[in-house]
Amino acid sequence: MPWLSVIPKSALALAVAVLGALLIAQTLVAERSAGRLAELRAETAAAAASASERERDKERQWANKHQEAIHAYQVVAEQMVADRAAADSVSERLRASARDRAGRRVCAGATPAGSGASAESPDFLLSELFALADRRAGEMAQHADAARAAGLACERAYDALR
Repeated sequence: MPWLSVIPKSALALAVAVLGALLIAQTLVAERSAGRLAELRAETAAAAASASERERDKERQWANKHQEAIHAYQVVAEQMVADRAAADSVSERLRASARDRAGRRVCAGATPAGSGASAESPDFLLSELFALADRRAGEMAQHADAARAAGLACERAYDALR
């Protein structure tokens, strides 16, 4: 290295000292940066854990509210079944009463055979028509009640997610 002989030794010593100082300074900066990076990673991990726990709490609350909505739906559904049974019982008694009255009228106003009159009285036909209409109305009410209960349960489940 012939060019080194041209540079004075004091300048070389100074250059080596400056380079050494720069190396030491860079090492210190790197160590500080590594320490700060470790702190930031720890803070980020703690924040992530905290956010995760908050979200788990929200999820637990949603699940609890959803279970409450399901329970409320089951209570309403059970009440609907009980109400339907009571309504069917009352309806059956009413239909039986209408049939009995129609039967008594047919017997009381019996016509001789061959007179050309219908074998069934208008009262009997009316009672049968009433029975059919009542049964159909009961079926429609059952479907409407089930749809209402399901809609309320869906609303409660949706509201639980807000």
